[in-house]
Amino acid sequence: TLKDKLKKNYKSILVGIIGVALTILVLVGIAIMIIVITHISSEDTPVQLNIHIQVGECKSKSIEVNQEILRRDQSLEINFKNHQDPHVTLLLTQFKYKSIENVIDVVKGLAYDYLEKVKCQVTLKKMNIMKNKGKYAMWDAIESDCLQSFCDIAVEKLKPFVSDSAYSFIPDWVKKLGEDKREKKIKMIKKWGSPNVFEEYDPHITLGYDNNTEAIYNAAKNITVEPCSFMVTHVGVANVGAGGSVLNNDTIYHVFPEN
Repeated sequence: TLKDKLKKNYKSILVGIIGVALTILVLVGIAIMIIVITHISSEDTPVQLNIHIQVGECKSKSIEVNQEILRRDQSLEINFKNHQDPHVTLLLTQFKYKSIENVIDVVKGLAYDYLEKVKCQVTLKKMNIMKNKGKYAMWDAIESDCLQSFCDIAVEKLKPFVSDSAYSFIPDWVKKLGEDKREKKIKMIKKWGSPNVFEEYDPHITLGYDNNTEAIYNAAKNITVEPCSFMVTHVGVANVGAGGSVLNNDTIYHVFPEN
């Protein structure tokens, strides 16, 4: 009868609706699980940051030399006129993603608590920027108590936010060092999460970086830089580019005190 047919169709439609609803619930559940897993994963993912000082009165000379190397070696991966800043690193390591805001707060605190109290002048040496046939052209700073102290304080205050992975990550350049120096660097990594800290701190400006060691060596081997001094007035935190460079156009880029 018509009544039975309508009843049968109603049941079929109801079953279909329930089936669609269950499918939607399953898909929503899967989507929520993916979001949660992705969030947890991103929270645990380390992010490499460069805590650094800006180079003030030596910035223009750094840019000039960098551009000269780039003119001779167009595969150079550092370009101070294209989203990278000349700087002296205080600490470069992997931090916990979930602690990024804590890291920024600590760096901000360093600017106001340390820089306003301590007048620190950094002097860069007269030197040939290619000390050896490697991937980096570097302008070394003369060791100073105030800069060493600033580095030490930064490392100690930031240690709680360093990713666990940083304590076991050994960069390739460390592996290639002589045994004595290599062991000292590894000791710093295991204790602080970075090879260039405390007695192994080696302040410098990286003026050029190229995986092609022959190309950068030929481009920079005859370049000698004259001494230059600057006052430490600003400290920053930024994402890391090629050769440990500071990226000034990425998601994380803060300089304190804020102008």
